[in-house]
Amino acid sequence: MIDVIEYTDNTRAFSVTETAQILGLDPTTIRKYLKDGRLHGEKHKSRIYIDEAEIKRFKEERERR
Repeated sequence: MIDVIEYTDNTRAFSVTETAQILGLDPTTIRKYLKDGRLHGEKHKSRIYIDEAEIKRFKEERERR
C-alpha cells in the first residue's frame, strides 16, 4: 500500500517509508534526517509526511555532492 497524501493543488506528500523507498534509504535514516533538519516534513494525524518538492530538493542536493 502506498501511503501518500494528495493535496488539492495536485502536489503530494509521502510517508517516511515511501520517502525512504524513493530515495533508496532506510526509514530510520529518513527519521534521522528529519530530526537533524536535513529533511523537512509535516505531521498529519500521527504520521510524518514529506512533500514531493522537499524530496526533490533533497535528492538534487545529494546528487551535487
